[in-house]
Amino acid sequence: MIRLLRMVFAVALLIGVAVGVAPLRAAQPAFACDCEPADLTERAPHSDLAVRGRVVEVDRAGLPSSDVAMEIEVTHLWHGDDKNPVRVYTASSGPSCGLEWAVDDDVLVLGTRDGTKIRVMACDGSGPATPERVDEVVAVLGEARTPTAFRPGSPVPAVPIGVAVAVLAIAGVLVVIVVRWRRAQSAGSE
Repeated sequence: MIRLLRMVFAVALLIGVAVGVAPLRAAQPAFACDCEPADLTERAPHSDLAVRGRVVEVDRAGLPSSDVAMEIEVTHLWHGDDKNPVRVYTASSGPSCGLEWAVDDDVLVLGTRDGTKIRVMACDGSGPATPERVDEVVAVLGEARTPTAFRPGSPVPAVPIGVAVAVLAIAGVLVVIVVRWRRAQSAGSE
């Protein structure tokens, strides 16, 4: 009788494990970006930002789980904001046609302004800066120029006025504290 109970228990345990594990082993459906690769000669003139550069930072912290921010050190500028580096945003996954760039990748950015952000994706023509892709963009936009911001030999940008005021205010408070402390020390020693 005990032997029969053990067999029933063993069979029930095996069925339970099989039923519990089966969903874990089931293949998950694969999703891929379904946009057509962009025709660079059509897309480049209509982008809000057209640059070539090197990825210097990939940042997922502090962003919605669907976003990745990337800093691009701009080496060639066709059109858009003359800033360096420029921060662009992409979807964090391939199914959303996001780009998976790594630090030091040489990239071609054809971004679209979304409020204050520049968004890039596989569908807009952004991708690796291969000679062929760069030649396509040059054919339609002409030769790129070097961005003026942070060009070697150019003056360092001025400190924003808010930062300068804050530093001066902190310095003034420290001077007042030191003067009062010295007065208190000299009054206490008399």
